[in-house]
Amino acid sequence: MRPWNAPMIAVVALIVVSAGVTPGANAAEPRMVLRGGAGWVSPTGEWTGDLLLTEGVSVTMLKADSTIGPQLSLEYRFTRLLGGEVSVLRASHEVTMTESVLSGGIPFPSQLTFGQVTEWPILLGANFHVTRSKKIDLYLGPVIGWVIWDDLNPGAEAQQEVTIGAIKMHDDFAWGVNVGADVPFASHWAFNFDLRALDYSARTDSQPIEAVLGEDLTIPIKPLIVTAGIALRW
Repeated sequence: MRPWNAPMIAVVALIVVSAGVTPGANAAEPRMVLRGGAGWVSPTGEWTGDLLLTEGVSVTMLKADSTIGPQLSLEYRFTRLLGGEVSVLRASHEVTMTESVLSGGIPFPSQLTFGQVTEWPILLGANFHVTRSKKIDLYLGPVIGWVIWDDLNPGAEAQQEVTIGAIKMHDDFAWGVNVGADVPFASHWAFNFDLRALDYSARTDSQPIEAVLGEDLTIPIKPLIVTAGIALRW
């Protein structure tokens, strides 16, 4: 299991910073926004190649499946137009494996669950608030960050094909774009909707895999993350 001290520290920091400021009853323009919700993480990338497991059996594709995970973020508005946001997301993916079994020289593809892996994207974004009204606060901007990966743990089905144990995954740099909206429904409260398109990968230099491939195994994640939740503004 990979350590997740950094994500937990980031979450605690968000809570401490937000708790230190009390929403003002007469605040004309909110300077802080604490958002919490659930994110739908849909990877768009996959690894394709030829990873021989046993005689006559080879993996042709590895892909992280879509999943739902909790997200927490905090934004500080430097001006009416520009804000800086830090966010933390946790998502656990099932990794599916498409394998080809040779029978009489003809490949027969089948799909099974290879294992499970958890990611913690910690992101920093610049939000440009292009529309501000009593009905909607629309924002967009660039995002960068760091993705912390736990180990990839092969499941029982995969262990029948090859015994390699937990696979250590390497953390990765992330970048992308973000667009979202806060829709007020009370004095300091709003519904939040957010869409992020990011680019990052899950990579391992596991010796058993590298011995077969002759290189590191990199699964492009490149997710679309759709988040819905509640925002506290003050």
